[in-house]
Amino acid sequence: MGDARHAPAVEVHLRPLLAELGAFVPTPGAAVPENRIEQAGELLDAWAAQVAPQVAGLLAARATTTS
Repeated sequence: MGDARHAPAVEVHLRPLLAELGAFVPTPGAAVPENRIEQAGELLDAWAAQVAPQVAGLLAARATTTS
């Protein structure tokens, strides 16, 4: 994104759009400001660590219901 003030757009606009299209969106979105693109890997690693418990729980629940 061009400016950090645009970060809420991921949750306010993108999430509802994806849900309307039928997507399952279980975790908060990730946004990388343009001026920090060089640190994108670090930022996304931190995001992944934050959402990993949610994803693991969803996968475990799915494994239970499909068995």
